[in-house]
Amino acid sequence: MSRLTAMCVSLFMFASLVFASNDTPADPSIRPYQLQSSAAGLTLQFDEINVNWLAVDEGGEMPVLDGAGEIGVAGGPRLPVYSDLVAVPEGMDLVLLNVYAHWRDLGLHELAFDTGQEGETARDEMIFNRVIQESEETVVVGTTGRWRDLRIASVAVRPMKVDPVSGHVLIAEDLEIEFGYEPSTNFDEEFDPPGVSEAMLPLYEEYVINALDFIDYSEVVRGTYLMIYPPNWLIDVEALAEWRTKTGFTVQMASTDVTGNDFMSIYNYIFGVCETAEPALEYVVLVGDMDDYPDIATAFIDPGVPNPYDPDIATDQKYTYSLTGTSYEAVLPRFLIGRMSVDTQSELRALVNKIKQYEMTPFDGNPDRWLRAVTIANTTSSVSTALTQDWVAYKMVNNGFTNVEQLVKTWSFDPGTQAVANAINDNVSWVTYRGFGSHTSWAGPYFYNSDIDNRIFNTDNLPVITSMVCGGGAFDELGEDPCFGEKWIRHGTPSNLMGAVAFIAPSEIDTHTRWNNMILGGWYTAQF
Repeated sequence: MSRLTAMCVSLFMFASLVFASNDTPADPSIRPYQLQSSAAGLTLQFDEINVNWLAVDEGGEMPVLDGAGEIGVAGGPRLPVYSDLVAVPEGMDLVLLNVYAHWRDLGLHELAFDTGQEGETARDEMIFNRVIQESEETVVVGTTGRWRDLRIASVAVRPMKVDPVSGHVLIAEDLEIEFGYEPSTNFDEEFDPPGVSEAMLPLYEEYVINALDFIDYSEVVRGTYLMIYPPNWLIDVEALAEWRTKTGFTVQMASTDVTGNDFMSIYNYIFGVCETAEPALEYVVLVGDMDDYPDIATAFIDPGVPNPYDPDIATDQKYTYSLTGTSYEAVLPRFLIGRMSVDTQSELRALVNKIKQYEMTPFDGNPDRWLRAVTIANTTSSVSTALTQDWVAYKMVNNGFTNVEQLVKTWSFDPGTQAVANAINDNVSWVTYRGFGSHTSWAGPYFYNSDIDNRIFNTDNLPVITSMVCGGGAFDELGEDPCFGEKWIRHGTPSNLMGAVAFIAPSEIDTHTRWNNMILGGWYTAQF
């Protein structure tokens, strides 16, 4: 965790492996198959698949399988799917060779339907029947492309289908799937940086099922750390760069006098470094907000939903991938990025001091905080927020935490604003919130920007805060500057370090429980 130093960092992909849509979290460590690989391909041999049926409020039943997510088509049936990434040799594509299965009859079940991310989609018979027809194709192999150090393809396995004549639900037994490699017709010598990224390695190990077959651990290297900053702030940027160099990074610094201030100028500069740096580029830190000064540009994306509250969502993630590459290159990051979203040099100096104190002198303050955390949930709209936090607390305790306080707001009980402040002031290293939010608050238990000023006095006991709810990371909302996350990392002074050392949250104001649970699960899967 020592290298997490920015407010908004790349969130980990494929969280659907961690949580089954918007319901009960699944154990992401469960892969219900045995893997056999060779130079010619690989085979997945599935263990016995156990099915539990969960009644849902909208009517019908949802099949729950260990380690499985959902197909996730609004209006369609809630059928399970196993999704994984597979590494393939350079210049090759992954192809499906054979599928062997015996199909066991589970009888008649009224399958629940997917209500969509808004929770308002009705059952659509055309979509429902189409998804059932598609489930006849047990295995789907995606296009092969590159994720930085690996050439990969996605694989989706649908272990359940519906008999079109009897209407009975069938589950695959003795399922065995064979894959092979064949020369690619679309291989265009994608950029493959030298070495293996130390930062990406845990992600490869977690999400690419045969990554170990393609990684040479002797080539794992700590990469280049690029800092882009406004020219007047050089002295404080140099202070952090000096510390990063001592921790083993090759540090490059570039002022906006060199990179330019607009998105495409900064993007082109970063990718020039990405394709030439040795060791390869691993982290980018944008130093400053997107205000008139320091004026570090960001990108915007369409939320993709009708009538959004905010038609433009700010994201620095676009800096990390190819805007013209393959489907994978246009999704998966080549490096990790964060933003130290401050408005003044004094705020920057305080944040740099927080980072250095957090990493250089971790026993300042109360050392017990490293084994203490607080989870906060609001269940007034969805009980899954508390279930997700229960899972986070379970992960923490299983990884050595001795005290994880859990605050839960229900319809009949509200712990209150001061309880949140007391828990954070009581020396914790992690704070995680799942409920509702705005650009400047948590909504239940309510906690506003002003409460950070008036109630948080955690000098030298700085947590990392994960806030997977609406809007708290919206550093682009200049009418509400600072946003909630900015307020946390700016709290305190250079000589009195309070608030948080890092804050991770969506910049979108119109997020949804389904995806927020997945993102939080992905984050803590990567941490613990």
